[in-house]
Amino acid sequence: MVISHRAFQATAVACVSLIACFCTAASAGERAVHVRGTEVLVPMAQYMAETYMRDHPGSTIVVNGGGTFKGYKSLLDGTADIAMVSSSEQENVNNLFSKDSPHLAKTVVGYTAIVPVVHPNNPLQNISLEQLRDVFSGSIKNWKQVGGQDAAIVILIGPPTDGLTATWKQRVLGEFHSFSPKGVVTGADDRVRHVARDTHAISFISFGDLHARVKSLSIDSQKPSADAVRDGSYPLSAPLVLLTASPAPPQTQHFLNYFSTPNKRLRVSGIVTAETRD
Repeated sequence: MVISHRAFQATAVACVSLIACFCTAASAGERAVHVRGTEVLVPMAQYMAETYMRDHPGSTIVVNGGGTFKGYKSLLDGTADIAMVSSSEQENVNNLFSKDSPHLAKTVVGYTAIVPVVHPNNPLQNISLEQLRDVFSGSIKNWKQVGGQDAAIVILIGPPTDGLTATWKQRVLGEFHSFSPKGVVTGADDRVRHVARDTHAISFISFGDLHARVKSLSIDSQKPSADAVRDGSYPLSAPLVLLTASPAPPQTQHFLNYFSTPNKRLRVSGIVTAETRD
């Protein structure tokens, strides 16, 4: 079964309400498992929660988004059992950890391409990693410097607590560069809306969030695609990870094992599952 990321988002509120009803119906002896984190993994996690509860009557799985950083924080403060993360280890997460923090176990369930997007009327089709670094750091300020029109570049970036933003910063800007202070910080949906109406804007989103209202750019002549992420030829992808305390409580570990079974997992548009990449 394959479903688009945005199609699932349209029913997210209803699904969360459905799971909330399961909470009241769960048996007193069965502890609810709370899953929280990156929006990229919410459609897959929501589906897995529903099928798990169907296959295991009396169990309760509660799925919420909120972003990668929220997933980390919720896991560490005990309000979530599983954190959904869309990045490698983040610098801004380090201050959450202390000597008393639990040891974390990591399960990679997939990967997603991170895609630079512009307005459909922008004549640019391709950009290099070096040019992306200079654009997002503010060294390049005008589209004509990368083969576009003579117009100032409007930069839109995600919040620093977002996993894809952390991966973009790490992979594009590197250790010695920072985002331009003129960059506008906003969520993925707002970035898509802004780029769709502003011919001078550029941003980045996950492959699953690509929309006809915006145009993706090739990077070093490599177009984003599931195959390119799968074989490693596309240069910008983020791991999609489930984090749990180790050892995890039995209910959490059971759901994690279920989630990690390839033939049970939903194939979400824009996500390359770990086993097909490996």
